[in-house]
Amino acid sequence: MATSSETVGAPEHAIDPPWCADNPLVRVDRSGDPSRSVQVQHLDYPYEVKLPTPPTDISGYFALAYDYLTAVNSKLEIDDELLNGLIPGAPDADALRLRWLGTNGELSHSYWLNRFDFTAAPYGSATPPVVDSTLILLAGLTSWKTVTLFGGQGLRILAQVRGSAAGPVLVRITGVVSTVPSFKATPAALALTGAFNRDLMTSMLALMKQGLPPDNTLMDIGWALLPDVQNDADVAMRVELRATTALPASAGGESTQLDASSHRLTTRLDFAASDIVTMSVFKQPLIAFANAQAQVLKQDPFSRQGASSYWENRPSLPSDQLDPARETELWGNLPSSAGKVQLADGEVRVRHVRLIDPPIAEGTPKLVPETSNATVRSNEFTAVSAFFHGQSLFRRIRGNGLIPGDLLRFVSLPLDIHYRAGILPGYGDGRTINAQVRWAISVPEVSGPDPVPVRRLELRFALGDLSMTAGRLPANMPSAAERHPLGVAIDPRWCWHEFGHALIAGATGTLELPFAHSVGDALAAIECDPVSALARDNTGAADNSGAWRYVTFPWIHIPRRHDRDVQKGWSWTETVSGVDPPHGYRSEQLMSTSLFRLYRALGGDCQKTSLAGIEIPARVEREQASNYVSYLIMRTLASLGPANVSPCASVQMFVHAMRSVDCATSGQPGPGGYIGGTTNKVIQWAFERQGLYGRPLPNSPIIGLEGLHGGSPQVDLQIEDQREAWDGPYTPVDLLGTSWFSASGAIDVQRENPNAFGRQRIKVTVQNRGADEAGSTVIQVWCAPLPAASGIPAFPGPQWVLAGNVTGSVPGHDETVPGQLQFPAIVWQPIQAGRYVVLAAASCPLDRANIDPATAYPCATEPGPVARLVAFDNNLGLTIVST
Repeated sequence: MATSSETVGAPEHAIDPPWCADNPLVRVDRSGDPSRSVQVQHLDYPYEVKLPTPPTDISGYFALAYDYLTAVNSKLEIDDELLNGLIPGAPDADALRLRWLGTNGELSHSYWLNRFDFTAAPYGSATPPVVDSTLILLAGLTSWKTVTLFGGQGLRILAQVRGSAAGPVLVRITGVVSTVPSFKATPAALALTGAFNRDLMTSMLALMKQGLPPDNTLMDIGWALLPDVQNDADVAMRVELRATTALPASAGGESTQLDASSHRLTTRLDFAASDIVTMSVFKQPLIAFANAQAQVLKQDPFSRQGASSYWENRPSLPSDQLDPARETELWGNLPSSAGKVQLADGEVRVRHVRLIDPPIAEGTPKLVPETSNATVRSNEFTAVSAFFHGQSLFRRIRGNGLIPGDLLRFVSLPLDIHYRAGILPGYGDGRTINAQVRWAISVPEVSGPDPVPVRRLELRFALGDLSMTAGRLPANMPSAAERHPLGVAIDPRWCWHEFGHALIAGATGTLELPFAHSVGDALAAIECDPVSALARDNTGAADNSGAWRYVTFPWIHIPRRHDRDVQKGWSWTETVSGVDPPHGYRSEQLMSTSLFRLYRALGGDCQKTSLAGIEIPARVEREQASNYVSYLIMRTLASLGPANVSPCASVQMFVHAMRSVDCATSGQPGPGGYIGGTTNKVIQWAFERQGLYGRPLPNSPIIGLEGLHGGSPQVDLQIEDQREAWDGPYTPVDLLGTSWFSASGAIDVQRENPNAFGRQRIKVTVQNRGADEAGSTVIQVWCAPLPAASGIPAFPGPQWVLAGNVTGSVPGHDETVPGQLQFPAIVWQPIQAGRYVVLAAASCPLDRANIDPATAYPCATEPGPVARLVAFDNNLGLTIVST
């Protein structure tokens, strides 16, 4: 076995005893056919290596990553012959091997994913400070010595790297994803793969392109090996050559022909005894549906004015009734001439379209007046709105501390937006209520035999209304929609859905996630909720459970919601969660429901008292929660890596990646002021309550089927709080209120002498929602003075004093009631009489509190709001006492 000293010096394991894959905190998720995937996750038990100096490039991390893989391979079960290709310095071999991808900077190779502080140095400056760094290490199957197959079969490792450019650095690996096929690299199997040569690929590609228009371009070509048996005597294997196609970027693309679309292509061969048994081709359309200034709709009129305004804001109404919802927005400096500006800024480009703008060339940026006051039902307003909403995507990316080029690695900017476009298949005239995203590609006119193609995305928007007040007219007649068009691009929620596809494509090279249509519905709901009047009732008071709040597209309506009931079959583990149409939009709603639940729990249900004395939505806190969940989504997608190396094959992989992103958010708080590590348990809960591992029981005080994952021990410590936990321990509450305070008796503080100021006795009662005993549970209690009119101080901080700790074991539940133990009293001496806040933490090796130093989460050392710490971790409890 190679050691890390061969490349980076002798690393020291930062944990003692040495890291062991058999630790109960190492969890495994597996999925079977059609593509085998294994995820090993151990967020609370990281594999840690200290390096005295940081490597000079990514390849310097390969040796320690190989050491990690050998330590965890008992769970991955990858054949040793395949794994040996990852030994640093291993010679090339004309056989099937795994190889590290990360030495030439290509799109499908290992990469850094950093967050930057744009407040210290503005976006676009040469050296904005790096706040935190994650290294995505990739390895892929190779054959013909070093030719990578890129068939979606490989390894992905997330490594958090903490330290300075001068060193030392700490590398923390929290898991690995493998999509390597499960077969033994026996001599017979390796001989069989020798048949997969370049001549065969050429013939297969020719077969694959039959029937496609000659101008369609193949991209993302890769081999997938799907063995059927694993022995020397009778090796049978299915081989798939996979590719996608894209239209030339210069094509008009308004044809109604299906073949004018991009496709996913698969050529399948079945081998046995080195002979080709069958060869077949499959073709599937690959489209994802769903100092100048201007007037735009920052919100759709219905969300802006509330549910009581439904009939006054229908999209079929004339402009004079819809125009009052417009708001003026400044754009900054755009290319201008003769009083016109181009809707293009290097990141977003709204193009002239042939349905509206002839004889102007379609590929050129749309021209509009420098001050645009167009009415809502007009093409100019649609173009302006498309540009504004496109800019909002990039404003959010930069606001999250991310660089667009890092997040959208597979896309050449600018994003091209067709504000009135034909929708394919079937609506080449654009007369439909729909939108879509598709690939376009162009080859630059440069010298050399292999110019690098430019990959672009086209976001294509049709109409938001076909009828106005006259009703829909036949397509061959002059219509109200053509005289007074309402473009779907004016609706920010529809735009965010399409932006979800753009983010997935930019991060992974494919338009959809394998287990869900996209994250677009979730982004639409979460981005738009904080300012939406649909979160209020008819009096203006907060209504967190109002039905209209959970309609994802309330104005230009499509029937999708983000509050789907798991008890009615809307579960990740039931048939309603299928991906293929029409189930893809069902899985989209599972994703949006899970992520909107996360947003609500992180502050999306906060309320404040208005001057009129009624409880209204607390906009600032809701926007903070929205910003952080948006950041989690975007950075999680960016961490998934190329789909043609190791695709994110399951929602479990997505959840682990998101938890890792949260725990990597160090150095300074993330968007919205959230400290890294604070929210990772709530992320897991948000998906578990949507049936990630089994249908959860409502109002259950114990772990049910939703907790049965990866064979992990059933331990869930809890210091009970005051919330009505109808949706489990992290049921959304108002973080500005007190329902997240500990329940009566959970933290009991009594004077030793009831009649005089003096020492206090603190008893903490801890529940265990799991079935297994929580041995070696440690209770720690901190106290801090709380003067009148003062807020609770950030934790940790100088005001907090450790009162003491005590150890015990908490029994498991008895099928209906949680296990429970009141720990012996901790004696505490206040400095002086007055009000104090008391914080208790329960932690054990199988369920650590987030602030336990053993987690190494940033929130264990960086001061943060106590309301978030306690409300987002049921291992913590808080009460206020007077001594």
